[in-house]
Amino acid sequence: MRYSPKHAIQAGGDMRQWSNPKRTFRFSLVKVDFDCEPDAYPGVLILTDPSYKEATLLEVMDPRKELPKILEPLPDDTVAYWRIVREDDERKKVTAGLTANPIFDDILG
Repeated sequence: MRYSPKHAIQAGGDMRQWSNPKRTFRFSLVKVDFDCEPDAYPGVLILTDPSYKEATLLEVMDPRKELPKILEPLPDDTVAYWRIVREDDERKKVTAGLTANPIFDDILG
Protein backbone atom coordinates (compact mmCIF):
# COMPACT_ATOMS: atom_id res chain seq x y z
CA MET A 1 0.00 0.00 0.00
CA ARG A 2 1.37 3.38 -0.96
CA TYR A 3 0.73 5.87 1.82
CA SER A 4 0.77 9.55 0.89
CA PRO A 5 -1.54 11.66 3.06
CA LYS A 6 -3.18 14.71 1.52
CA HIS A 7 -4.87 16.24 4.55
CA ALA A 8 -4.07 17.38 8.09
CA ILE A 9 -4.18 15.07 11.10
CA GLN A 10 -7.40 13.12 11.47
CA ALA A 11 -9.55 14.84 14.11
CA GLY A 12 -12.20 12.18 14.56
CA GLY A 13 -13.73 9.11 13.03
CA ASP A 14 -15.44 5.82 13.64
CA MET A 15 -14.41 4.39 17.00
CA ARG A 16 -14.72 0.62 17.24
CA GLN A 17 -14.04 -1.90 19.95
CA TRP A 18 -11.42 -4.64 19.75
CA SER A 19 -10.65 -7.38 22.25
CA ASN A 20 -8.34 -10.28 22.90
CA PRO A 21 -9.49 -13.65 21.50
CA LYS A 22 -10.90 -14.67 24.90
CA ARG A 23 -12.84 -11.37 25.11
CA THR A 24 -11.53 -10.63 28.58
CA PHE A 25 -9.92 -7.30 27.59
CA ARG A 26 -11.51 -4.64 25.38
CA PHE A 27 -10.14 -1.43 23.91
CA SER A 28 -11.60 1.14 21.51
CA LEU A 29 -9.65 2.57 18.58
CA VAL A 30 -10.47 4.95 15.72
CA LYS A 31 -10.54 3.74 12.12
CA VAL A 32 -7.65 5.37 10.26
CA ASP A 33 -8.33 7.65 7.31
CA PHE A 34 -5.30 7.05 5.09
CA ASP A 35 -5.81 10.45 3.43
CA CYS A 36 -4.84 12.12 6.72
CA GLU A 37 -1.40 12.66 8.19
CA PRO A 38 -0.68 10.41 11.19
CA ASP A 39 -0.28 11.64 14.75
CA ALA A 40 3.19 12.23 16.16
CA TYR A 41 2.50 10.49 19.47
CA PRO A 42 3.05 6.85 20.45
CA GLY A 43 0.14 4.47 20.49
CA VAL A 44 -1.29 1.20 19.27
CA LEU A 45 -2.19 0.26 15.72
CA ILE A 46 -4.32 -2.63 14.52
CA LEU A 47 -4.00 -3.71 10.89
CA THR A 48 -6.58 -6.02 9.37
CA ASP A 49 -8.04 -7.25 6.13
CA PRO A 50 -11.42 -5.88 4.90
CA SER A 51 -13.26 -8.88 6.38
CA TYR A 52 -11.64 -8.29 9.81
CA LYS A 53 -10.63 -11.96 10.04
CA GLU A 54 -6.88 -11.53 10.42
CA ALA A 55 -5.70 -8.66 12.59
CA THR A 56 -2.29 -7.73 13.91
CA LEU A 57 -1.50 -5.35 16.76
CA LEU A 58 1.57 -3.13 16.66
CA GLU A 59 3.03 -0.68 19.14
CA VAL A 60 4.06 2.44 17.21
CA MET A 61 6.33 5.06 18.75
CA ASP A 62 6.37 7.65 15.93
CA PRO A 63 3.57 7.08 13.41
CA ARG A 64 4.81 9.82 11.09
CA LYS A 65 8.06 7.96 10.55
CA GLU A 66 6.86 4.38 10.96
CA LEU A 67 3.47 4.23 9.24
CA PRO A 68 4.70 4.55 5.62
CA LYS A 69 7.15 1.67 6.19
CA ILE A 70 4.54 -0.44 7.98
CA LEU A 71 1.97 0.00 5.21
CA GLU A 72 4.33 -0.37 2.24
CA PRO A 73 4.20 -4.20 1.94
CA LEU A 74 0.45 -4.41 2.67
CA PRO A 75 -2.37 -4.59 0.11
CA ASP A 76 -4.36 -1.47 -0.79
CA ASP A 77 -7.49 -2.77 0.93
CA THR A 78 -5.82 -2.89 4.37
CA VAL A 79 -7.90 -1.43 7.19
CA ALA A 80 -6.26 0.18 10.22
CA TYR A 81 -7.36 1.32 13.67
CA TRP A 82 -5.34 3.66 15.86
CA ARG A 83 -5.29 5.19 19.30
CA ILE A 84 -2.74 7.37 21.04
CA VAL A 85 -1.41 5.81 24.23
CA ARG A 86 1.38 8.08 25.43
CA GLU A 87 2.37 6.40 28.68
CA ASP A 88 4.73 3.43 28.31
CA ASP A 89 3.10 1.41 31.09
CA GLU A 90 -0.39 1.97 29.71
CA ARG A 91 0.73 1.01 26.18
CA LYS A 92 2.27 -2.21 27.52
CA LYS A 93 -0.96 -2.97 29.35
CA VAL A 94 -3.00 -2.45 26.17
CA THR A 95 -0.70 -4.51 23.94
CA ALA A 96 -0.59 -7.34 26.48
CA GLY A 97 -4.36 -7.18 26.98
CA LEU A 98 -5.29 -7.22 23.29
CA THR A 99 -2.56 -9.76 22.38
CA ALA A 100 -0.69 -9.80 19.06
CA ASN A 101 -3.82 -10.90 17.18
CA PRO A 102 -6.88 -9.05 18.52
CA ILE A 103 -10.40 -9.62 17.25
CA PHE A 104 -13.02 -7.13 16.14
CA ASP A 105 -15.49 -7.05 19.00
CA ASP A 106 -17.78 -4.13 18.24
CA ILE A 107 -21.00 -5.92 19.01
CA LEU A 108 -23.73 -3.77 20.48
CA GLY A 109 -25.41 -5.38 23.38
